[in-house]
Amino acid sequence: MRLRLVTTDRDPFWIVGDPALTALDKAGTAMGERVQLSRSQQSATGAGWDSQIHYDRMNQRVVITATARREFATDWERMSFLCRLAAVNETAQEHLWEGVVWLRLDQPGSTGFREWRLGDAVVGLAGTELEGQVGLRISYTVSCGGFSSEVREGTSEHVSLIGGESPSGTLVELTGTLAGVTSGLTGVEEILNS
Repeated sequence: MRLRLVTTDRDPFWIVGDPALTALDKAGTAMGERVQLSRSQQSATGAGWDSQIHYDRMNQRVVITATARREFATDWERMSFLCRLAAVNETAQEHLWEGVVWLRLDQPGSTGFREWRLGDAVVGLAGTELEGQVGLRISYTVSCGGFSSEVREGTSEHVSLIGGESPSGTLVELTGTLAGVTSGLTGVEEILNS
């Protein structure tokens, strides 16, 4: 499971499962995933009734929790990440805490994926734990009213871009992950948000 937060005034942020990170980074997939669906329901009783009457009061809620492990080059970098995560100044924060969250599942054995939209979502921290010299286990909770009917499919390919020569005359190669949506596409912005 991968979770990506999209807000109007920031670049998309991979809360859990950034596809640009390799398995060696130990943050490529989620751990301890949980999807909890709930609705508020009520029972009515009366003296001498044969049975109770039950009502669905709606108030639907979806809560997703997932944990990822991140590795940093130094313990200072790890602490800087935590400071950005809990910065008092919103513009200095690592990411915002509400927006649209896309839940992505990769298709086993291929580069295909499918995404489901969680609108008006809020993101919270369920816990952080320092591991070793430079590791961090971080658990996120995403809460929203439910899944939207918007579902997208696409492919994620690892590509290498040859950038030419650097000022020192050596060949520059940039590597990364390019992810595009192939159905349910609403514009170039959606490709950039993937």
